[in-house]
Amino acid sequence: MTKEQATLRTILIVDDNLQNITLLEAVLSAEYRIRTATKGSEALKIARKTPPDLILLDIMMPEMNGYDICRALKADATTKSIPVIFVTSLLNSGDEALGFEAGGVDYITKPVIGAVVRTRVKAHLALKIAQDDLEKWNRELELQKLKLEAQNVELRRVRETLELSRDKYAGLYDFAPVGYFTFDVCGHIREANLTGAILLGIERRLLDDIPFNIFIADADGRDAFANHLKTVLHIPGVQKCEIRLTRKDATVMYGEFQSVVVETGIIDTDGYILTSITDGTLAKQLETEIKDAREYAENIVETVRKPLVVLNSDLKILTANLSFYETFQVTSGETIGNSIYDLGNRQWDIPKLRALFENILPNDTVFNNYEVEHNFQTIGMKVILLNGRQIFRENIGSHIILLAMEDITERKRLEEERSRLAMIVESSNDAIFSVSPDDVITSWNGGAENIFGYTAGNIIGSHIFTLLPAECNQQSPHIWQTILSGEQLQYFETNRVGKNEGLIYVSFTASPLLNADGKIIGNSVIARDVTERREMEETIKHQAHYDALTNLPNRQFFMDILSLELAKARRNGKKLALLFLDLNGFKQVNDTFGHSCGDHLLQEVARRLRAGIRESDIVARLGGDEFTVLLPDLTHADDVGFVLKKILGVFETPFMLDEVAVDSATSIGICMFPDDGTSSDVLMKKADSAMYEAKSSGRNSHKFYCDQK
Repeated sequence: MTKEQATLRTILIVDDNLQNITLLEAVLSAEYRIRTATKGSEALKIARKTPPDLILLDIMMPEMNGYDICRALKADATTKSIPVIFVTSLLNSGDEALGFEAGGVDYITKPVIGAVVRTRVKAHLALKIAQDDLEKWNRELELQKLKLEAQNVELRRVRETLELSRDKYAGLYDFAPVGYFTFDVCGHIREANLTGAILLGIERRLLDDIPFNIFIADADGRDAFANHLKTVLHIPGVQKCEIRLTRKDATVMYGEFQSVVVETGIIDTDGYILTSITDGTLAKQLETEIKDAREYAENIVETVRKPLVVLNSDLKILTANLSFYETFQVTSGETIGNSIYDLGNRQWDIPKLRALFENILPNDTVFNNYEVEHNFQTIGMKVILLNGRQIFRENIGSHIILLAMEDITERKRLEEERSRLAMIVESSNDAIFSVSPDDVITSWNGGAENIFGYTAGNIIGSHIFTLLPAECNQQSPHIWQTILSGEQLQYFETNRVGKNEGLIYVSFTASPLLNADGKIIGNSVIARDVTERREMEETIKHQAHYDALTNLPNRQFFMDILSLELAKARRNGKKLALLFLDLNGFKQVNDTFGHSCGDHLLQEVARRLRAGIRESDIVARLGGDEFTVLLPDLTHADDVGFVLKKILGVFETPFMLDEVAVDSATSIGICMFPDDGTSSDVLMKKADSAMYEAKSSGRNSHKFYCDQK
């Protein structure tokens, strides 16, 4: 097909007269791609499979007339929008009305005029294109409408969120525990929060546009405030200072200032400064108490159980406690007055420790949980946790450093061991998870996620019954009874429910989960997905008991079933019938049509036999062309007749084998329990014997074993 042909509109011409079709095709084929049909069913099939753009439809046709075809097209969602033009020799106005009622769009009378046909076809195709475009535009408009509505909803939500956020932060600003002020470059108050007004002891409304200098206690403070504003405007980042302030009630407070310039996009001289002010009066009062407490604290150093040393600003050791000497196996004479780096034959000259003192301490007066790993000459490889405080001693005009140490070597080893165990658990293909005593899932590894489909975030905190099918709910008390007795439940196979609600067969082991005190706080579960193994076992089991060709029970399985049904019949005092079937002429089918047709025949016989017997009856294939039917739970031998009639009816209708009808017949031998025997082997032999007797009587015959007596 050329590119030009691919873009042509398609017209379906439906007429039982080939001359009419040829005429219309000659008129239209130059401009359109033409498809034809000579009857209604063919036209409907074509229209539904590949809908044309327009249909020219004759009215008077065999099988279905044009009106019925048109109604069928309009009733089908696939074809209802295709315009239909009736082309007919019927001239009655009532016929034309019927055409329009059936769904036609126009009416062309025969004999047709080429120009008329072309004009009307072109007009209706143009109308259909316009209608299709209109429907497309309507759908697009509807989609845009939905999008706009969704955007409006989102805008409303965002606006509500912003309003809520504004109200929330306005409240936080007003009631913050810190006084917030906004100053202009001249130091006038532009805005203050409620806490700031309370800090100065004045109503908030009275603070607008007044100079902050009126609250500064002395000239030095006013100079410091002016310099502070200049520094903030010209140096990036937060700037700090401390100024004495006078409240409205004349009390003095120490104000601790932290300020930053507010970017306005305008030149600096027109900027604003945001300042937080906290009352440092109490801190000043505490300085004296802290000074007095320092000496007291130094005396306490000796009582600290962990190693602790005091260093001066040159990193020389001023004092150390007894725990330090014992832990690092050094003496006071080797320690006091020496640099920390020289201690113990320079075993403390560690790059990480130098980085701590030389880089961290100049910038921070406090550091916590700083780890140093080193192979000490006297005590071996250790991991030491350092906590330090840099304190200024006013009486000597320099800093001292309190350095507390803790040997965490064993703790780190345990943490690494736990981390390795956690990695092993997480990388395991088996599901490993824990359950609390109230049946809540408390941990969940990657293997569990792969097997059950739930992520840890989805399932942790959920009840264990999330994974249990209803029939397994009673397993939980049994599991907990085993766990609480301190025992382990090993390789327990059951099924569980995954996230997709499919059953998963698992083999799991549950063990008590103990805390540090040995108390049972839950159970730890390791579960392995054995679904594939179970399915394989079921497949193998099925293959061992069922015939691969017909999916009927095989000889071995049938003999097991027969033994069970005989035992049941003995208990209940019921009769049982055994039917032995052999197909007549099966070898001829194989030789004539091939083994595939023979196999197909066996499959069809099996299907019909299953459909023709009672639900309680059993049909099996013993091999070759031999079948057995077991009729249990009979009260009288006469009950066999009804089923026997249905079985013989199976062979009344030919079997369609690869589109060839093949007649087949059977010979049936019947024996009864307990009349003809009480054991499986005896009944099988007698049914077989009766079958051979029936075989000699012709096609579709049957014989009861009792008939041979």
